[in-house]
Amino acid sequence: MSNGILVLCEHDGGVFKKTAAELLGKARDLGLGPVTALVIGHAGGAELGAHGASRVLTVTGPAFSSHDTGAFAKAVAAAIAAVQPAAVLASSSAAALDGLPRVAARGVRGRAH
Repeated sequence: MSNGILVLCEHDGGVFKKTAAELLGKARDLGLGPVTALVIGHAGGAELGAHGASRVLTVTGPAFSSHDTGAFAKAVAAAIAAVQPAAVLASSSAAALDGLPRVAARGVRGRAH
């Protein structure tokens, strides 16, 4: 049984980027179970349900007022540990391309296959 998909939903000043809706829709279409949206920084999240998120995790704090790669990687790693997803989807943004390799280098994994 799958633990679904974790989707990194990026925003700019609280306004979600187009890729958030696109990735949530793709995650829903894949049919691997529940879709969890991860929002890093101060933003809403209620509207993400309309795009396929069944749950929204939000990480806030002073470290997220600007991009801090270390804090970003720790937040993503904690979400992966909590959700244990079958897959993680993210855009090819600078933040994701900078932070996600650090998560992988730490050996953080979702559920074992």
